[in-house]
Amino acid sequence: MSQQENPFKAEPDLLFRDPGFSLTAQPYLRELLEDLTASSEGITFVIGAGTSLDAGLPTWAGLLANMASLVQDPRWRKAALRDTAEPARRAEYLGYLALEDSDSEHYQIVRQALYSRNVRPAPGPLADAVARLIATLGGRARVVTTNFDTLIEAALARYNSTPTVQYTLENRAEWAGLPDIHEGQVPIMHIHGILEPNRALRGPLILTESEFLAYGPDARALIADELRGRVTIFIGVSLTDPNLVGPLFDTRDENIRKCNAYTLSVASGADPEERAYSVKKACILEPVLAVKTIHAKSFTQQTQMLLDMSLAMRRPTEYLGAGDGSGKLHYGSRFVEGLERCYAAIGCQPEDPLPQGEAALTLSKSLRAALSEAQKLIAAKIQDLRHSNDGDLKRHVALLAASLESERFGLFLWLRARAEYGAKRPYAIRLMGSSTYTHHEIWSLDREADIAPESRHTAARALYYGNSLVQNLPRGAEWQLWNGCSAIPFTVTGLHDVELDQFDAAFDTIMPGVVTLNTTKYVSRPKGMEDDEWHMNASAFSVFSAKDIRDINQNVVSSIQELIRG
Repeated sequence: MSQQENPFKAEPDLLFRDPGFSLTAQPYLRELLEDLTASSEGITFVIGAGTSLDAGLPTWAGLLANMASLVQDPRWRKAALRDTAEPARRAEYLGYLALEDSDSEHYQIVRQALYSRNVRPAPGPLADAVARLIATLGGRARVVTTNFDTLIEAALARYNSTPTVQYTLENRAEWAGLPDIHEGQVPIMHIHGILEPNRALRGPLILTESEFLAYGPDARALIADELRGRVTIFIGVSLTDPNLVGPLFDTRDENIRKCNAYTLSVASGADPEERAYSVKKACILEPVLAVKTIHAKSFTQQTQMLLDMSLAMRRPTEYLGAGDGSGKLHYGSRFVEGLERCYAAIGCQPEDPLPQGEAALTLSKSLRAALSEAQKLIAAKIQDLRHSNDGDLKRHVALLAASLESERFGLFLWLRARAEYGAKRPYAIRLMGSSTYTHHEIWSLDREADIAPESRHTAARALYYGNSLVQNLPRGAEWQLWNGCSAIPFTVTGLHDVELDQFDAAFDTIMPGVVTLNTTKYVSRPKGMEDDEWHMNASAFSVFSAKDIRDINQNVVSSIQELIRG
């Protein structure tokens, strides 16, 4: 399949012991960068639901659960929620049940299950990183997506002044006539249809088993054509979808001689053993489907890889060096230098795990100043809600008035953990300081958390998933002060000595940590909590819109970025 062997095939645990983002440890990542920077071939991105999760859209399982909740008959709704049928078959049942005693059409049921309150979501970090890479590739790139949403189009609008052109299977013939290299547009094929908030369906909707049977052959043929003669990158997709697996298998004999099909995969699972097993399973599929898997320890790391591909495209010599990632702009070099500058900016000496003495006091003071600015914005947004034209919302805010008045906040800064002398850098974050108290002894703030989906620390989970999390905190002791938080990963650019022009600097990004805005109240209603208790313990985050929360998070992140830059 390739002259380079995947080292994780024999030992999947290598991913977790060594740096995951390494051109030597991951030869397929190096090969993909070489394909992108040296080749003149066309590039096809095949993107799926994984690119929309960090925008708040549901997974396959979540979409089906939302559809089940729309079934009006309580008996069938309860049964549908317990159903374990194969997803496309289950979608068939749910679509029929949800339409009983309803005037809606099938696509309207799906749209209601997909979008909360018909709110148009904003692209998350992963879609944004994909869009940057597509914009950098110019006329060489096009997109095939299984998503109903148009988040990739919205993300591309940030980086590309040329329009996107949308296609569905209805105009597959026109798609087939596109040249490999095109100018003035980014073609985007929605093979499962286009379904946006408050808009009618475009193209055939493919969700249920009968729809897959009706339109699957056309979808598979289209993807098979993309796999022939183009570099194809699968992102955020499941290699259990027959519309994706079928074309890979069908073109295997052609592709095995010149394998230009790659998939980006995140090691997932509830514990380390499950995550290692997910790596092992991907390795098993590689020769079966003639696809090269590039593994990541987290969704944040996957996003970082895509951002770095853009930087490598812009500055290949400084990035790749001798082809082994030895260039000054390679991620490892940039991250180590950038993280050291983050530590220095908050007063840490080279061997300090966190700020001490006067540095700790100064950091706490800076975090209090940042919190003060965030609280002003929170107060202004609460005032806006009190004067809203939405009568139900105004009444709800009035019920929570006492809780909102007594809510208190704290700001906590976490940075990626430094490597101890002579040891490898752990894939973990460390708490640096807080706005609410200052620790004078290192041992009293010795809090480090692995970046993992099962971590009890919301900050660590946020950095695993690569996007903000607004959640209740797990209950511990009775005297626990904080009950909810917004955990916000933040990025910084240009923390190294390589000079870049303004455009290239936009692609020079690392994610060194997380800031959490903790609250004494609950951001969502705990199960079993009575109305009266909830009205006295609800956070402002429970009534803020997604845009309100994004505005507050951005306010906090801007303060932290300013602090890090000194």
